[in-house]
Amino acid sequence: MPRIIFGLVGFIAGWFIRARRAAAPVTFDETIEEPLETEEAIQEPTVAVEQTPPFVEELNELRETAAALRDGVAALDKQLGRVGREQFKANTLEEAQQRQAQVALEQLRDLSARREADLAILRDQLRADHSAQRLTVIQQLLPALDGLDEALAAGARVVEEKSASEPATPTAALTLRQRIEFVLGRRELPQVVLSRDGEWRESVAAWLQGIALVRARLLHILSAEHVQPIDALGEMFDPHRHIAVETTPATDGIAPGTIVEEYRRGYQVGERVLRASEVVVAK
Repeated sequence: MPRIIFGLVGFIAGWFIRARRAAAPVTFDETIEEPLETEEAIQEPTVAVEQTPPFVEELNELRETAAALRDGVAALDKQLGRVGREQFKANTLEEAQQRQAQVALEQLRDLSARREADLAILRDQLRADHSAQRLTVIQQLLPALDGLDEALAAGARVVEEKSASEPATPTAALTLRQRIEFVLGRRELPQVVLSRDGEWRESVAAWLQGIALVRARLLHILSAEHVQPIDALGEMFDPHRHIAVETTPATDGIAPGTIVEEYRRGYQVGERVLRASEVVVAK
């Protein structure tokens, strides 16, 4: 904008100088060439001077035009300044709004991240609670499994004791006459006692087999939950997995620290011990 003003002022000044140069020589030549004694010669410059007002009027008009242009330029400059300030305010407001939007977006992202973290923690807690509840149920099943183990061991002991206490032959229950007839081959051994013993053995065997099947089924269920018995008999004593309830002197074939007997079986889930084994350790 200052370049336009300077250009207009320069144009007006140049035009004014050219106008004066064009008008001044005529008056000067006329005054030189004509005699000064005559009244007409004296009046000619006056005529020439009287003919210059149109230039003055034009100059005044140009001055007024230049002043109007300056006023217009000043008003335009003021208007441009006001528009610039308004534009600056608008830009500042837009930048502030953009910053606010960016801050709000960051807050939403942080909130979403915290929500995802909270959900992950909640899922882990639910998974841990579910696992703890399942382990609690499994631990409640272990005494039942212990009962099955004790029943099998007791049944085996009864069969062994019954077999050891039975007579070699049933002839002890025969009369003297029946024994003589048996020796002479005239009489066979009575089948009643043998039949009863056979039925008893079959009943005990079926009972023990049923208990063994139930125990195997329960172990299969526990295995599906990654529950495994802890090896104890013949293993070296591990305080993290075994509890020594009794000690026995070590022999030549058994090294000290070896588990020689298991009172109660232990169980573990992976590396976590649900219940330690109760054992007898050679010392």
